[in-house]
Amino acid sequence: TLGMLYLKAHGLVDLANKELQLRIGELNDALRAIRAGIGYKSYIYYAKVRNASSTRARLRSFDDVQITDAAIMKQVRIYMHARKALAGLFDHDNRAERREYDKLMDRYQAITRADLKVDTTVAEPFTHGLRDIHSSWMWKLGSEDSVGESPWLTGRMFFSLRFGSTR
Repeated sequence: TLGMLYLKAHGLVDLANKELQLRIGELNDALRAIRAGIGYKSYIYYAKVRNASSTRARLRSFDDVQITDAAIMKQVRIYMHARKALAGLFDHDNRAERREYDKLMDRYQAITRADLKVDTTVAEPFTHGLRDIHSSWMWKLGSEDSVGESPWLTGRMFFSLRFGSTR
């Protein structure tokens, strides 16, 4: 909240760099939680809502969906707050810092409703009409560091529950 000009004037640039690393970690953690929540929500639709045998079971399933939605929206708020806080950690008059800030904003885009859309169908790659449908940017981000990834994201849990194996 102090701003980069104040931090530079008082020799606290190292503090800003540490906070930058913390904010990037916070962004990554929130994105991972959002993706896990969306995966779990998709599973709830697949396993509970569609297979509900009564109106009561269906309504309870939708309660689970609402609880999952609330958890996802909490993570979205955390993500957007951390993204907004990044602006104060850069001197926007400095070209190099402005480029670095723009690069971070391109990597960590604002989350929209379309990014949070749940796809409850399992589509085969050869299905007609899917060539122009692309997943949101957040599903492509961080695929290189998937260590410790949630099983909902990797598909292991879905296939384990559906087909009885983890492979």
